[in-house]
Amino acid sequence: MMEIDGLSGLEGTDLIQKTFLFQLLNFDETLALANLFQRQNVKKGETIIEENALGQALYLVQSGRVGVFKGEGASREAIATLGAG
Repeated sequence: MMEIDGLSGLEGTDLIQKTFLFQLLNFDETLALANLFQRQNVKKGETIIEENALGQALYLVQSGRVGVFKGEGASREAIATLGAG
């Protein structure tokens, strides 16, 4: 089960500034963006988003690792492992 809570602005700015997509933002822009983020604690083995699902969010990994898989069941194939940032 995913747990969702807020990501404090100052805590979020560090993670956002380390992310390539947002590196050109100044501090005020980064802080404004951080205040829009929500933290999701995901348990091992839990699906965050399924292949071909319509995207509704952008996910940044703050800690731990996330596996990226293609296919289902016996044809499921690991294609990447993502870490923080």
